[in-house]
Amino acid sequence: MHPLAGQGVNLGLLDAAALAELLLAARAGEEDPGALGVLRRYERWRKSEVALMSTAIDGFDRFLAHGTGPLARLAQQGLSWVNRAPELRRVFIRRALGISGELPWAARSNSTV
Repeated sequence: MHPLAGQGVNLGLLDAAALAELLLAARAGEEDPGALGVLRRYERWRKSEVALMSTAIDGFDRFLAHGTGPLARLAQQGLSWVNRAPELRRVFIRRALGISGELPWAARSNSTV
């Protein structure tokens, strides 16, 4: 994960919460927490979330931070539209903060730890 925007820490914390949730569920279901099936569920769950954020951050870096040319100008225009659209801006902010998407139980706002 590119360090731009500090998303590696956010994703790492969500990864840990997701793994803990799946391991506890496996144990409660009398399944071996180290079984390949349990670990594959974790991998499938988090892979899509990490790929989405990684692609977004890579795009920001390539087209906004260091980009030139027509694609960079298009990306800059798109970001300008996002900045002027409060609801769209909230979607981006919630995703970057790690409070939207397929969240582990411990990361949901209604959970108590």
